[in-house]
Amino acid sequence: KKKADEAVMKKDSLKSKTWLTRGEAYLDFANSRDSVLTKTDPTAAYKAISYFKKALAIDPASPAKKYLTMVMDKDGKPEVEGQKMYAAFMDAGITKYQAKNFTGALKDLQVAMEIAPKDTTAAMYTGVIGQMAKDEPAAKAGYEKFVQLGGRDAGMIYALAQIYKNENNEEQAIATINKGIVLHPGNK
Repeated sequence: KKKADEAVMKKDSLKSKTWLTRGEAYLDFANSRDSVLTKTDPTAAYKAISYFKKALAIDPASPAKKYLTMVMDKDGKPEVEGQKMYAAFMDAGITKYQAKNFTGALKDLQVAMEIAPKDTTAAMYTGVIGQMAKDEPAAKAGYEKFVQLGGRDAGMIYALAQIYKNENNEEQAIATINKGIVLHPGNK
């Protein structure tokens, strides 16, 4: 991390590879299992994203692109780069959730949802923690994404219907409940 920071202060700051390396260093820092270390820079994952974006701005063909969206390989497994970025934000979100920092957790989980646009877990957590953070639009976006991706959890479907009901969108609330009934005919 220190070497990557120093490289940016030199003439290397005009090279995409410099920013890619710096992003990778910060991402490794964010994913460290040493909680004492990660607490020294709790924004390391956000910095990594900005450094990857800088690398792409300099060179649109940079491998930094792989870190910003989780892509599946030919076997259906996530490529390592996107998985690492996703894990950094999911882990940070869960840690903040456990500390009852729901607003911070929501912010991290929303980024995880962007990185892994086909992942129901990030969408579900965004919905649940969005409600805990009293951010109904974020909760709604998470639950809608969850359902759109084929999420089947009856509690999440019901929570989305409740949000629609609170918005006085009875038609959408009933449609959501009906969708849940189709998925879970034995669940009242």
